[in-house]
Amino acid sequence: MTTLQLITFINVLVLVSGVHNQSSIIRKIIHAEYSAPFATRINNTIEYIVEYHGNDQAYPAQVTVKGYDTTLEAPLLIVAQQQKQITSWQIPYVVNPVKNAQEYNEVSHTLCPSLMNRIKKTSFQILSRSKLTDSECSNPVITIKTSSPEPLHFEVQVDVRQDFFINSKMEYNITVSPSKPVYYYYNFHDEHNAATDSGAVLVSVTSDSDTCMMLSIQNSSCPVFDLEHNVQYDSYWQTMNRKTGMVVTKHNYPDGFYIVMVVTQTDTSCTSETQLTREVQNREKRVIFKVRPTITMKEHYTIAAATAGVFGAIFIICTIIGVVYLVRSIQKDENERSVDDVDAAEGMINAHESNRWRQLFTKSTRSKSSSNYVWHVGIVALFYTLPVLQLVFTYQGILHVTGNEDICYYNFLCAHPLGYITDFNHVFSNIGYVFLGILFIITTYTKELLERSVQNEAYGLPKPYGMFYALGFALIMEGIMSACYHICPKSSNFQFDTSFMYVMTVLMIVNVYENRHSTGDRRGYAVFGILAVATTLSVIGIYVGTKLYFWIIFTIIQVTFCATLTWMLDKQLFKMVFVKDERRNMTKVHVCRLILWIFGNILNWLVAAYGIYQRSGFGSHLLMVLIVNGLFYTIYYISMKLCHGEKILIITWIFIVLAAGVWAAAMYFFVSSVTSWEVSPAQSRMLNQECRLARYYDNHDIWHFLSSVALFFTFIVLLTLDEGISDMPRADIQDFHGH
Repeated sequence: MTTLQLITFINVLVLVSGVHNQSSIIRKIIHAEYSAPFATRINNTIEYIVEYHGNDQAYPAQVTVKGYDTTLEAPLLIVAQQQKQITSWQIPYVVNPVKNAQEYNEVSHTLCPSLMNRIKKTSFQILSRSKLTDSECSNPVITIKTSSPEPLHFEVQVDVRQDFFINSKMEYNITVSPSKPVYYYYNFHDEHNAATDSGAVLVSVTSDSDTCMMLSIQNSSCPVFDLEHNVQYDSYWQTMNRKTGMVVTKHNYPDGFYIVMVVTQTDTSCTSETQLTREVQNREKRVIFKVRPTITMKEHYTIAAATAGVFGAIFIICTIIGVVYLVRSIQKDENERSVDDVDAAEGMINAHESNRWRQLFTKSTRSKSSSNYVWHVGIVALFYTLPVLQLVFTYQGILHVTGNEDICYYNFLCAHPLGYITDFNHVFSNIGYVFLGILFIITTYTKELLERSVQNEAYGLPKPYGMFYALGFALIMEGIMSACYHICPKSSNFQFDTSFMYVMTVLMIVNVYENRHSTGDRRGYAVFGILAVATTLSVIGIYVGTKLYFWIIFTIIQVTFCATLTWMLDKQLFKMVFVKDERRNMTKVHVCRLILWIFGNILNWLVAAYGIYQRSGFGSHLLMVLIVNGLFYTIYYISMKLCHGEKILIITWIFIVLAAGVWAAAMYFFVSSVTSWEVSPAQSRMLNQECRLARYYDNHDIWHFLSSVALFFTFIVLLTLDEGISDMPRADIQDFHGH
């Protein structure tokens, strides 16, 4: 007998002995039968001892006691005793004694099987083939007593729980309430369970009721903690409304485990802090659950290796195609350009030395300026990543120590643990960002080397290769930071998942802008200053993102900023619009620019209106604002190239189409959310979905894959967007904003 059992036994003895001080209590011993109710009356002069015999199997006993006319002043006291343990409770059973006390006059408890040590080492099927001796049987003795002088009517019934040992091929439909907790036992060694090879099982639970319940996975030993105040002890546990799942590994529970379900006294544990708790009088909950094996470790490693192989193949094929294409392009340029053409163009440059493009004429100037972005991204990554890793692994450690799976917002129906990491597939699916980020850096470096072989600064626009290196590095960091976030996703670390998306989006906008504007060493500091403001707003939005005043303020800032920026970028155009004498100078190109600027501002108004209407997920909304503006400005740039008759290469059009198609597919999976940290953990699990790809990846994993490919294609578009004017004298290249 353990220390806890001994203390419980002593307390019960004290409780029972103190019910009545007289020594003339009549003790009546009743020999009852299983599944047959025994009903009678009792008062403070009688004590009933109900004995059960005949359970020669390893099935546990379930004791159900109903009390009539019982009160809290004189309750009915029940003690259920077995050879190695004792359990006690009273009727009425009080739920939520602090506020709106609810009393239950029917209480049911499953007694922990006495032969668990033997069952764990073999299996229930093997043990059931032989009859048990009387000393091995789990035959309980029920003692009922009361301090009430008035007769109380009660009824006791003990049933054999023949469904106690879980069969992974079956589905279980049960009813749970605060006074009727339920638990089952799963053994990896049982003959009808096919999970031995997989090493893990998924416990999936569904219900049609929003009543809050706690699901607990406990070690297969006695006692079982099946009350709300102790169900969290030494276990992994979750809160649940309508849907949840828990992956249990054989490594953590080699001897099997108990699945314990307890309906809570109120719904507070399952609601977010901003919601009012709904009081429910009838707290019975219908539950359907099943236990089925997950993928095997061999499948685990095979799928991971196949995923890495796919991106590795993309890496190799794209590298070969890119190198061949760039080599041919450089050779073509060398054949078409003569030395006389170069000298003539250089003379044009000297003649235009006072032109506003003079800083763009020098490749080294722009290259030096753009290289600052690489250092900025690198420094941010270094000082950002280390504390992030420390924090998320601390969260993961807390989850394993406390067993509280409400800490992290996983898709529990598709979460494959590996080692220390609970949700490995959502971490690993970020591999695409890393592979394709490295591939883009190699592509950029190859193009830079090949371009250096043609020492000609008279044609085309100089490439800001430092900016492209920064984009590639930011793509790698997005994969790393997203992986860190998915180690334990929650509201307090959501900015880890979006920070480098902000970086990439702003860098793309700046990259397109600087194609036709002079650069300066200070611009990088201004860009990362804007990113710092965006990250700060994202953090603030986590805490006040549901407040209307916050969205109104942000909307005013967004709309005002867009209108001001539009004016600053194209003052000459708007002077033509508002000054009557200037209107006659408007051309087709000016009209095109005006339409695009109006469209861009309307687009921002629509996004702002959508944000106020939805008022949720400010971090995602801010990212959407940046992405929408990045896409708009890219469309503006392409449109202006077409308006000015500039050539866009076929390869660029191909990547534009590919990027658009992959972005559309990626957004479909992005909006199909499988979690939401804006609500309570129990409510978030109602969005959980089973794996969609290879029994390993869900919608959000597919979003990781597709968005990484879409970003790579988008970067290629930016890298090749001005290749069509590489043979145009630099002095003839137009400034799209008419400065």
